[in-house]
Parts: sequence; structure tokens; C-alpha cells
Amino acid sequence: MGDFDYKKFLKEERLKEHVSKNLEKLNSKYFDELIPSQGKCDTLEGEMLRAINRIIYRYYNDGDIFYRGYGIETAGPAESFLTGSSEIPQNLRSQFEQLLDPNQFTNEYEEGGKEYEHNIEEVLNIILTYIQSKEGNYTPNSEDMLDFDPNFEDDEEDEYEEDEYENPWYDQDEDEY
Repeated sequence: MGDFDYKKFLKEERLKEHVSKNLEKLNSKYFDELIPSQGKCDTLEGEMLRAINRIIYRYYNDGDIFYRGYGIETAGPAESFLTGSSEIPQNLRSQFEQLLDPNQFTNEYEEGGKEYEHNIEEVLNIILTYIQSKEGNYTPNSEDMLDFDPNFEDDEEDEYEEDEYENPWYDQDEDEY
């Protein structure tokens, strides 16, 4: 699971379709300043911004949700970093934990996504506000969000697991199809 091209995402203006204009402008500014084209960021603030952008990107481009299905693999590590990195100040982690708690999303969310969309935008807002408050005095970063294990497991069983899959055309006696 490699890095995706955030800069391409921003240039294609997909983010503009989903977050407010002010957040998009700030996101673009700090994104260019703090996030390299590949790999982890040199600053904690950049890695936080990289993480929320990954969650946003995976949701709006592919429908991935960090706690469900394939989203556990694609966006789960970013959520895990935001809620679990000891490098992130506790007050921010607490806010992220509250906003990204899947237990708060209703069945309406499962259909329409409005609560999820609101909350990931709010996390983006918190991160951008925090970055602004640093006034360029950023914290060195030693962690890569992709090194974090997702906080959630997929409860759907793969219907084609090798041990359970029986092919009706397979003749065990002749060991061929």
C-alpha cells in the first residue's frame, strides 16, 4: 500500500468539492509547505495533515471508511496515527478520538455519509488551526502514519478463503478440473 499522489489530488480540485473554500485554501498552502511528494513528513504537523488528507482522499475517491471493509487497510493506519501517536499532543488526540469514534455514527451515516464527512472535515479544521498556531515553529517528526496498525478489524469473512472454498468442478480423484 504505497503513497498516493496528494498533489495530484489537490490539483484535480477534488478536495474543493468536499471541504469549505477556506479549509481548502489553508490545506493547500500547508500541504505544499509540509508534505513531501513521497514518504513521511519531516514535521509532526505535516504528518498529521498527511494523515487526515489520506482519510479524506480514500473516502471521497474510493468510498473507503477507516473502520470498515477495505478502508481499514487504506485509511485505518492514518486514523490510528491521529488517535494513537504519543507525539501528538494529548488534547488533540482526545479531540480526534471523539470525532473519529465510529460508535457515534448513526445508520443514516451508513447510507449518506454526512456525519462522517462533517467529522473528518472538523479534524482537518483542528489540524490546520494547530498548524497556524505553531507560526512556523514545527515539531520534528520521527513517525510514519503508515507504520501504525489500524484500530479496527474487518468483521466480514472472506467468502473465498482457501480452506472453506469448494470448487464443484474439481475432481479430487483425478486431481484436475
